[in-house]
Amino acid sequence: MFSARKTLRPFAALLLSCLLAMVAHAQSDVLKVKEIKSSAPIKNFRLPTFTNDGWRDMLLNAREAKIISPERIEVADMKLTLYTNDTINQPETTVTSPQAVALPSQQRVEGSDTVHVLRNDFELTGSNWSYDHASKKIIINRDAHVILQVEINNIIK
Repeated sequence: MFSARKTLRPFAALLLSCLLAMVAHAQSDVLKVKEIKSSAPIKNFRLPTFTNDGWRDMLLNAREAKIISPERIEVADMKLTLYTNDTINQPETTVTSPQAVALPSQQRVEGSDTVHVLRNDFELTGSNWSYDHASKKIIINRDAHVILQVEINNIIK
């Protein structure tokens, strides 16, 4: 049975992890994030992550990322690709959004613009979205559309 919550949980967790990793990396540098008043944007970045077994886990690409403060990171033209955790290690899910904002202390990622999630079994689009890591929920507040590519048995009884 299709479960959007279970399917989208890895995407959101990885997106939050990637954005938090950017903050951690910046904090480990000579200039601490909390000391930066106006950060220069990071242009055309690629941030891959790997599993403990060495398989590609995900790849986050963005045209630009800005660390506004330790509490807010803004990402423009985000593309997040999640990979299967097997010997084929092929792309499984792609998530794109023109803009996303990470709020690390709240463990939340959100965007007022659109989000597009594409997998072999479904496609999801919407706008004014958010992901709450504590509750493991993605919420689309406006214009949610889901196209299922799987057979739904016994949905109406």
